[in-house]
Amino acid sequence: MDENMNMNQTPVSSEPSVMQSQTIPPQVTTQPQISQGVNYASFFRRLVALLLDSLLLSFTVNTLVIVFLGSLGSPWKDAGLFHPVYIVTALVAWPYQVFMLNKYGATLGKMALGIRVQNESTGANLTLVEAVLREVVGKFLSGIALLIGYFWVIWDPKKQGWHDKLGKSVVIKVSK
Repeated sequence: MDENMNMNQTPVSSEPSVMQSQTIPPQVTTQPQISQGVNYASFFRRLVALLLDSLLLSFTVNTLVIVFLGSLGSPWKDAGLFHPVYIVTALVAWPYQVFMLNKYGATLGKMALGIRVQNESTGANLTLVEAVLREVVGKFLSGIALLIGYFWVIWDPKKQGWHDKLGKSVVIKVSK
């Protein structure tokens, strides 16, 4: 009877078996991991930076319009979206935002609030293409859908709006 029991047992060897030498691969998770130590800028900090930039651009555009186009009296009363103020605003705002994000990583409003826009994976300033995608195409899409693309920042784990996702960017706090 003891012989039968010994026959069913596997011999113990001092050499490592094939199973013991294999390593178990790490588990793959389906959720994206948020980088440790990154302090994403809040919706409200970003909103205040936008308001500061809007004030600056409004002053600049109104000054340009008055200097170059005069008072814009009654002929422009019913111009709608083609009113010179709107056209000049677009012609000033988009290049300003694209240039500042590409060169400095922040507009003046963002700098004042200690936040910057950077590439999500490298941490570098946005390329010209990424900045255009974010500021022109992405912000148009974020706004046209009842501003949902902007409010997306509130509940997104990386505080990204649709324009950030399109431009492959994140907005981080660089100072308190």
